[in-house]
Amino acid sequence: MGLYLVNDFQKPNWLPGVDQCFFWNCEESYTVFKNGIYLCHFHDQQLSQGLINQCNKCGNGKLIKYPLCPICNQRQKRQELQRKVSKQIQTSAKKVFDKAKQISVKSDKIINSKSNKPTTNQRYEPEYSPEWRDQYGWGFHVYVLLLSDKSYYVGHTSDLRSRLIEHRSNQVKSTMNKNPQLAWFLEVYDRTRATYIEADIKEMRDKNPRQLRRIIIQFNDLVKETWTYQNKQN
Repeated sequence: MGLYLVNDFQKPNWLPGVDQCFFWNCEESYTVFKNGIYLCHFHDQQLSQGLINQCNKCGNGKLIKYPLCPICNQRQKRQELQRKVSKQIQTSAKKVFDKAKQISVKSDKIINSKSNKPTTNQRYEPEYSPEWRDQYGWGFHVYVLLLSDKSYYVGHTSDLRSRLIEHRSNQVKSTMNKNPQLAWFLEVYDRTRATYIEADIKEMRDKNPRQLRRIIIQFNDLVKETWTYQNKQN
C-alpha cells in the first residue's frame, strides 16, 4: 500500500519510533503519514472502521472504547491513588494532633488542680491510644540503606527489623558485602502505598539524588533530638 494522508489526527506528544505506527503499543512500520502521524496497514484499517482514535492526554493511538491509552490510564490511576494517600496521611496527622491536644489540656487540668495526688484512674490512664492511628493496618515500612559504595538501596517490608538482619547477614544479593546502614524509613498504611512510595523514592534517587540526601539529613537531624540519642551521647 502506498503512503497517503490522514486529516483528522493531531501530532502526538510522544512517538514510539521514527518509522513505527503511532498506535500506543504497535511496532509495525507505517504506511500512512501526516504531520508526524504514522499508521501501519492494520491500524489504518481499524481507523477506517472507526475502531481507534487518539488518547486525549498523550495523543497516541488507542481503541475508541477506552477514554485513555493503557499507559495514560495507569498513570492517571497512580496519580489518583497518590492524592488519596496524601489526603489520608493529612487526615491521620490531624487526628494525632487533635488527640495530643486533648491529652495536653487534660494534663494541664490535673497539674493545676488543688490536689496533685493522682487518683486511681489518673495513675493508670494510658499515654497511648490505638485511636491515634488510622484503622488501616499500618506495619509496612519504606526504607533507604546507605551502602559502602555510597549508593542507596530502597525497599519496603512488613518487618523492618527482620529485613535489616537479612541485609546485614548478606542474605540480600543487592546489598551483599556492602555494609548496609539504615539511613531513612517511613511507616505506611499498607503494602500498596509502600510500593508506590518506594517507586517514587527510587525515581528521586536516580533523577534527584541531592533531594534524597536532603531528606535523609533532615530525618537524621530529628533522630538526634530523641531522648535515646541524647542520653547515649552523654
